[in-house]
Amino acid sequence: MLKHLMNDTVEWKSVQNSDEYDLPIFNNIKTVKCKFEFAQNSQETDNTALKLLPARMFCHETDIAAGDIISYKNHNYKVIQVNIYNDFDGSVILCEVYLS
Repeated sequence: MLKHLMNDTVEWKSVQNSDEYDLPIFNNIKTVKCKFEFAQNSQETDNTALKLLPARMFCHETDIAAGDIISYKNHNYKVIQVNIYNDFDGSVILCEVYLS
């Protein structure tokens, strides 16, 4: 279900730990099909007509956790929250991942 909408590809970097310089140590790097979208603020100001805010993505990967890194079009985003939505039979329909 909803797989026909997953037309973007991101690189998911699972963070295992941090080194002495507080840089992330990656445990696993995987390519994930998803739907990636930017949250947009439509308040017009003098400087800009549209501001880009943090993003979110929809996928079927249930192992994504807060603190992981998502790379999309050469930009890294940190996962801040993951919501998993289940069907009535308990199978995962969709994972909503909030990024900053």
